[in-house]
Amino acid sequence: MKKQMLIVKGTGNVGKSTAVKTAFERVLNSILKKLVPTSVKYLYLTNREVAAAIQVGTSTVYISTRGGNKKEVKRALSFFSQEKCKVVICATRSNGDPYKAAREFAHLNLNIEEPVEFPKTSENDESKRTLTDLAFAKKIHSWATKAIKTT
Repeated sequence: MKKQMLIVKGTGNVGKSTAVKTAFERVLNSILKKLVPTSVKYLYLTNREVAAAIQVGTSTVYISTRGGNKKEVKRALSFFSQEKCKVVICATRSNGDPYKAAREFAHLNLNIEEPVEFPKTSENDESKRTLTDLAFAKKIHSWATKAIKTT
């Protein structure tokens, strides 16, 4: 079965966590609407952040929002390595140690040479930021839905 990984990358405070958390909620809701047997294991869940493994039939989807430092990225990814996830969505900074840790995980744990990357950019107009984040979350949700079907 093919394993897949999406790295949502961007500089600080551009809405990566917001978009990934919204995508998590959409993925979970769409699974529950289909009445597919599902279980969710959380590493953490707050109003703004989430790290969870969602078991969907025989596939497990991992979603994590904390990508600001290498320690948090490695902590979350090691939790999901234990859950034998087949689809991974991880927010991280655009470069540096957190980004390197996510790519290393893709290579060593999932045997993925080049994970899919969605760069998240900043929306300077505050009145448009929510709509921009929602549109980006929809893009992540769409990718996750397709990835779940192919694992």
